[in-house]
Amino acid sequence: MSSLFFINRKDTYSVPTSIIRCLVAVTLLSAWTVFPCSAGVVVEEIVARVGNEIITKSDYEGEQRRMRDQLSRRLHGEELEQQYAIQNKALLDFMVDQKLLEQRARELDLNVEEEIKAAIERLREENSIPDDAALEQALQKEGSSLTELREDFRKRIIQQRILWNYVQGKVNITEDEIKNYYEQHKTEIMTPSSMKIKRYTITGDGVEKSVLSAEARSLANILTGKMEFKAEDFPHLKTDESVEVSQHELDPRIAQILEQTQAGAYTEVIEVPSGWAILLVEEKKPAQQIPLEEARGQIYNVLLQERAEKYQKSFMEDLRKQNYIVVNRPPENN
Repeated sequence: MSSLFFINRKDTYSVPTSIIRCLVAVTLLSAWTVFPCSAGVVVEEIVARVGNEIITKSDYEGEQRRMRDQLSRRLHGEELEQQYAIQNKALLDFMVDQKLLEQRARELDLNVEEEIKAAIERLREENSIPDDAALEQALQKEGSSLTELREDFRKRIIQQRILWNYVQGKVNITEDEIKNYYEQHKTEIMTPSSMKIKRYTITGDGVEKSVLSAEARSLANILTGKMEFKAEDFPHLKTDESVEVSQHELDPRIAQILEQTQAGAYTEVIEVPSGWAILLVEEKKPAQQIPLEEARGQIYNVLLQERAEKYQKSFMEDLRKQNYIVVNRPPENN
């Protein structure tokens, strides 16, 4: 389904084989310092050793820069510095945990490439982004990249899969718990309200935005006036098939516009990443109660997720105890 616009939206550290061979010959203490391995080669300072893998100082500093860049997109001044200081204190522990999860994923032979591909495809569909090249452009505007996005998805999916497997082996959710949850949350266990929408998009590669805007506004006047129009009069017009969408699938800005638009009416001209769009709300459907039999699986997952959050800390503590970890925490830069 071709849906609408943005809803919501780290790098694997590998060590060259030549460096690993050099590290084998040195003691643990000397491994914490920068030293020559051979003529003209300098080995990076190590800030953490997780099993047979390492996190270097440059890895750590690179992640610090990335974290600060992300925070600076939404925070400024004192608030930025405060949040950076808080997150920076936990950063190295987070990187160690990611190493542990990656190692466990390899032990379990977890391959999440298909899930990553599906997540990116879903993101593109939800935002009407035609291909990976266009997605890369959109991400670059936010100071990110497709490579970083894939890595973010990979780490999240691996963490969820491993933790989910761990929790499922420890949690027993009874039928009574499911029924009690259903009775207490009936007003929440509803089908989402939905609407049937037809989309008109004025778009064109290399075409001035002002030209597309004028064409879109001319089309809007014709549509709202219920007049006939000729396709050749709108060379940049793309008309999509009608689709049914629920509010949670939409960008909040678009959802608000559609909520205020009556069935049978057109929206105002809306700026979108590909140009300008006009939406026809053909039909609106209210939310409805979901029967217990249909909601049972959903409730089970909600209860399991609640237990998972409680188990996450103990799981990571157990994982740390089971592995060889040495951390040489760098001094904080004020």
